[in-house]
Amino acid sequence: MIFAQLLGNDEVILSHAAKVGGRAAVASRFLHRLEAVAGEERWQAAKAAANDMCVWPTNLDSPDKVEPIAQPAPRPRARPGR
Repeated sequence: MIFAQLLGNDEVILSHAAKVGGRAAVASRFLHRLEAVAGEERWQAAKAAANDMCVWPTNLDSPDKVEPIAQPAPRPRARPGR
């Protein structure tokens, strides 16, 4: 029920694994039905939008600037010598 309610939002992101165990994954029947209902033009637009979203993780891993921080100073022993 929650899944159906979420699909009523203005923007929804559905994803599935492209590969499983190194081999191409088979799209679910749900995705095939969604493709049929959406029609060719909408489906291609959705796939193009998905390709744009694939850039996000790459950008997260590639910051514009990396500033090194100072190495932490040695900490005192937790227990003084006995």
